[in-house]
Formats: sequence, C-alpha cells, structure tokens
Amino acid sequence: MVLVFLGSTAAHVAVTVHAGTINVPGDYPTIQAAINAANPGDTVLVAARTYHELVSLNKTVHLVGSSSQTTILDGQGTGTVVTVTATAASISGFTIQGADQGGNAVGLVHVNNVSITDNTISSDIASSRPSGAGVDLYRSNFTLVDRNLFTHNLYGVNMTRSSNNRISNNRMVDSTLVGVEVVDSNRNLVFQNRFENGEEGIDLTGSLTGLNNFTRNVFRGLSLMGVFLVDRPSGNMFVENTFELDHWSVNEQNVTVGNTFYHNSFLRSGLRHVNHVFPGDGMLDVWDNRSIAGSGPKGGNYWDDYAGVDSDGDGIGNTNLPADGVDSLPLMVPFVPVPIAVVGVTASPMSGSSPLTVSFQVDVLGSLKPFGYAWNFSDGSALDFSSSPTHVFSSPGNYNVLVSVKDSSGSVDSGSVVVNVVQSSSSLGYLPYLVALVVGLGLVGLLYYRRRRRKRQREEEKEGVERKRRS
Repeated sequence: MVLVFLGSTAAHVAVTVHAGTINVPGDYPTIQAAINAANPGDTVLVAARTYHELVSLNKTVHLVGSSSQTTILDGQGTGTVVTVTATAASISGFTIQGADQGGNAVGLVHVNNVSITDNTISSDIASSRPSGAGVDLYRSNFTLVDRNLFTHNLYGVNMTRSSNNRISNNRMVDSTLVGVEVVDSNRNLVFQNRFENGEEGIDLTGSLTGLNNFTRNVFRGLSLMGVFLVDRPSGNMFVENTFELDHWSVNEQNVTVGNTFYHNSFLRSGLRHVNHVFPGDGMLDVWDNRSIAGSGPKGGNYWDDYAGVDSDGDGIGNTNLPADGVDSLPLMVPFVPVPIAVVGVTASPMSGSSPLTVSFQVDVLGSLKPFGYAWNFSDGSALDFSSSPTHVFSSPGNYNVLVSVKDSSGSVDSGSVVVNVVQSSSSLGYLPYLVALVVGLGLVGLLYYRRRRRKRQREEEKEGVERKRRS
C-alpha cells in the first residue's frame, strides 16, 4: 500500500493506492498482455494450463503460477522464454521450458534484486545434449534463485560478471550438464544445492572469479567432476560440502590461487578425489581452516581413503600426511552428516532355474544410521524389511528387485537389480516319455496304414486276375 499526497490550495488529501492482482486468463488471455496492463508492484496470477509464448518481464511485477506441475510456460524453441529487465521482479510456480537452440529458459540482463523461486526450469527438453541455461545472469546482482528444479540444461545457472547472488536449495538433475557456471563473478553464495547425475557440479572460470562461497552442497554421481576451477579463480571458499560417487571430486587447471577447502567430505570418487591437470596447479590453495578466524573447530577435510592414524585423539590424522596429497589436517570422521546414497545392489546368483534361491546385498553410503530397508521382489510376495534378505523365486520370469533405504533423518534412496529365473529342467522330465509315446503312436499308425494299403493292393490284384479269366 502506498500513500500518495495530492497538493491543492485548500488541503492535502491522502489517496490510498493498492497493488493490484491480475488473473490470467480471467482478465487477460496471455501472460504478456497481463504484464503490459500491470502497474509496478502488481501480482499476475496465472492459472494452470500450458501457455505458448515468450514473456518480457519489464516491470516490477510478481509473476505467480498456480503450480510448477500444472502451469507451463513453453517457448516452443523460439527464443528466451522469460526475459527479465525490471528490478525487483519475481517469478514463481511455473514449469519454464522450450527455449531456442543455445537459448535460456530465464534470462536476466543488467537487473538487480530479482527472485526466481519454486519453479521447474528446462531450457531444452528435446535435445539429448542441451545447449542453453536454465537461468542466465548477465551483469545482474542480488538475485535469489531458490527451491527450483533444474532439468535438461547445459547450465542450471550461468553467472557472468554478476555479484552478490544467492543460489540455494535447488536440485540440478536429469541432463543438466553443469549445475552452476561462474564466470568472472564474485561474492556469490551457492548454498545447500544438490548436483546429481550430470557431468559437472560447479565450474569457476576466470581471474575475476573470486570471494564466492560454496557451502553445504551435495555433489553426487557426476561423470566428470564435482568442482572445476580453471584459469585462475582465487579466494573462493568451499565449506562443508559432500562429494560422493563422482569421477573426480575437485579438478584444478591453470594455477588456481588461494582457494580454501575445509570440513568437506570426499567419498568414493571414481578416479581420484583431487586432480591437478598441470604441475603447479592448486599449489597456493589451502585445505584447512587454520588461517580463518571464527571458522569453527580446527581441521581439514574427511577423506574416505585416508589410511593414517589419530595418535593424540583430537579427531585429526597425524600420520601419512598430507592426505590425498593436499590436506595436512585430515578429519577422521565427516564434519557434517553424509546424505544417504545407494551405491549398488547385488544378487547371488543373478539367474538360474526355478525354484531359485537368491541372496541380496545393498551397498549404502551415509552416516545417519540406523538405516531402514524395504525390499520388493516384484513377484507378488510381501515386502522384506531385512538388510540382506534371501528370497525364493518359484516361477520363471525376469524380476526387477527394488530396495528403498531410509536413514534416520527420513531421507530415502533406492536401487534395483534384475534376477532372471528360467523353467526348471526337472519340471520338464515328462517330456521324453511324451515324445516317445507320440513317436510310438506315429509308428503304429504308419504300420497300420501300410498293412491296410498292402491288403488293398492284393485285393485289387485278385480282382484283376478274375476279370481276365472271365474275359
């Protein structure tokens, strides 16, 4: 509410002006028409349906969809789906998809204090390798990108020459190749995001990329690396992150300087936890918090392959240093809880004839124990809640055995394995007798047929002789 004072020679009159609400399609048939009609501060409420249009958010308007599952804004491959050029605008509650080749789902250009929350964002759902960003920030500052789901993007969030942005509580999954790209940008906070099953979690590029903070993110199952630092980014902080099941956890190239890593956990990297592409890469980086005032308990990082000993009981390893070639104060246990991850499910044996008895094991990462298990054998039997069950498959078939594992926080992850069961040879034991019977009956029939035919031939011969005698 804004109070506007109108001057007059007689008196000052206070007029109350309320920010309005515009409904789509109730008041206007398209989102852009509603924005065009809106005043700064208005809210545009968008009902559930699919809208095929490109939107220019060029006023300080709050664009609110009914639900990200049901309110879909589709650019149909014709351009950037939402372009934001107004300070303090916001967009929430949409699925935003279908940018043009190399285009962005949401683009911010020279704008500040924009809020992008609670959306599902996909620049390109059709391509096997997307080429655009979910949210692209160019010279845009103080942006909030929070609680979004990013799928099918080259970059979930791409920041170029932008600062003081907060990227938090998002999930980057399903063919989002790089979660957050940071190019010549500084003083940004990337906090409590999940980067799963893409190629890279976070890329930091350029000598102007500095003083960024990356805290409590999860980097899981990334085919290349969790974090990539290239071309001299400096002064960035990586704190309390969890790296699990990545090819490389951290990869550094072209002399990164003064970046600090502490209280992170490195678990089950496919090749190695830390990789330096060239000699000298990462030499000036710091792998503990000794030099940082007020940063909590002294220590470095947790490494699952560290084989040293804590000889004085302070929770920090004292032998076989530095851990993984970089850490002189390795932690003996993870500093923050390790989120649950089902690494794999095994069945022994995986195939055989019925009835088949199979033993199952599940490999689980996570520190929030005890775990709870639920096995579904997909054969109509009841769920099994043991950690390593044995099950008998009575009938032939391919069974997709599923296991869900829950940790003490209530988080759940799952895995599966296929068991192939074929018909038992013992159940086919009657077949030789049946075959013999059929063959025997066939032979009897054949002999009978031949005997009847020969008898008929003899009778015909007699009749022929008798006819000749009479003639």
